[in-house]
Amino acid sequence: VVDPEGHVLLNVHSWFSFNHGILSPEEVLRHAHDLGLQAVALTDINCTAGLSDLFRLADQHKVRPVAGIEFRCGARTLFIGLARSNEGLRQLNELLTRHLHDGEALPDPAFPEVWRTTVEELSEAFVIHPFGGSLPERPAPNEYLGVRPADVDRFRFARQRWPKERVLALVTATFRHKRDHNVHRLLRAVDTNTLLSTTPPEHVSPPEHRFLTEEEVCRAYAAVPELVWNTRRLMDRCDVHFNFGRSKNRRTWSHDASADLELLRREARDGLLRRYDGPSHTVQERLERELGVIAQKDFVSYFLINWDLVRFAKHHGFFHVGRGSGANS
Repeated sequence: VVDPEGHVLLNVHSWFSFNHGILSPEEVLRHAHDLGLQAVALTDINCTAGLSDLFRLADQHKVRPVAGIEFRCGARTLFIGLARSNEGLRQLNELLTRHLHDGEALPDPAFPEVWRTTVEELSEAFVIHPFGGSLPERPAPNEYLGVRPADVDRFRFARQRWPKERVLALVTATFRHKRDHNVHRLLRAVDTNTLLSTTPPEHVSPPEHRFLTEEEVCRAYAAVPELVWNTRRLMDRCDVHFNFGRSKNRRTWSHDASADLELLRREARDGLLRRYDGPSHTVQERLERELGVIAQKDFVSYFLINWDLVRFAKHHGFFHVGRGSGANS
């Protein structure tokens, strides 16, 4: 029976799943459109870099984008987070930042006390546990169970029962065909620093993790079709929006352009005194003329950004030359 509510995929990877995924976000959308998909959830592994391209290009391919992250520890998927709203995406990103930037371990559902706090922090996100992994005894309202096609029979006869409306069809889509899977195997060998023939199997995704047609999905879940319906309903509740077409870069370094120019002038004069012992009137006049050109061309913030980069490098003892077309630009 074909899902009357449309074809969706819950766990899609792009090449922003580094050393794992194959496709660009645009290729994901193009292939999704070719398969008649109504929506795709881009859930790259510990990364959200592909979401801006996905959302920017989605309308061109007539596919609705959903934002998410697959949180992994090594080769093990801990859980998948889908952003219910922009606030949910912020919550997911904040959790990922604490892990990648601050070195904080990702929360593991196997440890209930830590896990409860995490689920509360992700109040505007949906948390999906892969069937067969660590599961909480009492799922929170935003927690779901995802069953892969290969696990359908095991799920049907499992003792642990979740509320049936909170069990989903967890179809992972990383490859289009065998050639993509071969490239994936090479990437995994590079990532694990092993030969292709000795890459640990748990670090390689199976070839079944490919984009499935609607008929293939419905056939895989024929014994439990409600999982397919639940998945579409859940993804329909995800509503993240990006505003494109307007630069969000700061126009000034400080609170206004005049303060920026004053800061640049002060730093330039300090540098002049370091370079010259009693600079002549000609040198000082040249400095003012250069500063005037920079201000006229509205490049003050550009120079302050480069000044900040060089200052940061000096503070941390990084080797650098400076700014310029031929030196670390």
